[in-house]
Amino acid sequence: MSEPPRTPHRWLDPRRSGLQGAPPRLREWLCHSGSLSHRLERCPGPFRVRLLRQGLVRPSREEARFLALRNGQWAWVRESLLEVGGNPWVFARSVIPVRSRQGPLRRLPRLGHQPLGELLFGDGGSRQSLEVCRLRPGDPLLQGMPDPPPQPVWCRRSGFRRHGCRLLVLEAFLPGFGGAVR
Repeated sequence: MSEPPRTPHRWLDPRRSGLQGAPPRLREWLCHSGSLSHRLERCPGPFRVRLLRQGLVRPSREEARFLALRNGQWAWVRESLLEVGGNPWVFARSVIPVRSRQGPLRRLPRLGHQPLGELLFGDGGSRQSLEVCRLRPGDPLLQGMPDPPPQPVWCRRSGFRRHGCRLLVLEAFLPGFGGAVR
């Protein structure tokens, strides 16, 4: 698994001009505070999580700072594509400090093709923050994708707290994103 960027991105609060330039159909999705996978399940066409890779890595400095980790500490990283109707709509990257892989989060390595949202939004889970930015083509955060997009994509990241454990979830909305909810 390649290491993400060492230079910080410009993450913005979506409620304060962070969505300037975002397509109108995408704005509501970027600000949605509930489970993204649950919402995608309601879109026309079958929903599927395609696990790309997971394992122990050293997160980027930016991710480590967000999770209050010391540089060089290990984290469990899970990368997947969220697909609707066979089309990849969202690239997801989850970063969990090794010390947080306890309680309900110890199940993370065994989730496979199950959505992470079920684990995050179960009893006792809460979203702590929500920020947005645009990722340029070639951004190392997107290198885990089989076919990285050739154009900028809108992305959001969220901090979660689950039974006292922190984790970071990044969701990049891909060019083929449809977003129509039944």
